[in-house]
Parts: sequence; C-alpha cells; structure tokens
Amino acid sequence: MANVSIFQGVVACMFYADQKPPHFHAEHLGNEAKFDFDGNMIAGDIKSVSMENIIKRWAKSRRKELIENWHRVIDLKPLKKIPPI
Repeated sequence: MANVSIFQGVVACMFYADQKPPHFHAEHLGNEAKFDFDGNMIAGDIKSVSMENIIKRWAKSRRKELIENWHRVIDLKPLKKIPPI
C-alpha cells in the first residue's frame, strides 16, 4: 500500500497488487472504501455523506494524477504524491 494523499482526515492510497477496475482506497475515522477516479464509491463505506462528497470532489479534481499513479502501480513504479484539496 502506498499513500498518495492525505486531506481533511482522509488517507488516500493505492495497492500494488490490486485488481481492476482502476480505483483508490480512502480511509476516514476507521471507515474504508474504494472509489473510482470520478469519485464514485464502488465498495466499502465512509459513513459520512459530507466526507464522501469531499472525497468525490478531490478525486474529480485530481483524476489525471490518479490515472497516472494507476499506471505506475501496474508498472510497479513508485507512486507520486497528489496534492490535497
């Protein structure tokens, strides 16, 4: 697992051995979920609608960087940090 960003109490990360579809993991207050690069939750639960919306806004604004890191995961290269909101 590699952290790619930390913002407003959320830790966003990617796993090198992860499967498609492209996604990132987000953890907030012990709750975990997977999100696609448009910010849609595809598994898990964050338990806070407002925090889910913040994660969605971050993902949409950082979509290009998320895609770039996904390709780095596939190639087993170090991930780049992505700025917070």
